[in-house]
Amino acid sequence: MVDIRQIFWLAGLLDGEGSFLWIRNSQARTGRWSYSAVVKVKMTDRDLVARVAELFGSKVNGPYRNGDGKEVYETSAHNSKAIQWMLTIYPIMGFRRQLQIKGVVTGWKGYRSQIRKTRTKINNTSFLLDLYHEWLSLQTTGQPWHLEGPSLKVNLDFGS
Repeated sequence: MVDIRQIFWLAGLLDGEGSFLWIRNSQARTGRWSYSAVVKVKMTDRDLVARVAELFGSKVNGPYRNGDGKEVYETSAHNSKAIQWMLTIYPIMGFRRQLQIKGVVTGWKGYRSQIRKTRTKINNTSFLLDLYHEWLSLQTTGQPWHLEGPSLKVNLDFGS
């Protein structure tokens, strides 16, 4: 279960240091394109990147040298896990980041609906958007809210 304080910490870090991306990947073997939703953080503080990686359930990559010769580390979440995190932190992000998240979610939703032939763990983004709207309505009441998705468990308690 992810604590609400960790969510706010992550939102603050990603608002300043994160990237919300809709990436087109080429498939050289087939000549087709695929797309990925990505939340990424890249910075010199390995301990902070490791904390994000723990929340994402991913690994820390690096160190790499940036243009200034400093060692940088990175971690990321992809596709449905990235979308889950984007929708979780969306209401507490700044306006510019909210616009980036909207763009990624819109692209992901349209892309998934085009290629979907069978149901996946999350049928479509509307499921997450419904949860997000429910979360918004409970946010003002002070009632706790629980989300359990395929890879993310969140307990949001606004009463404490």
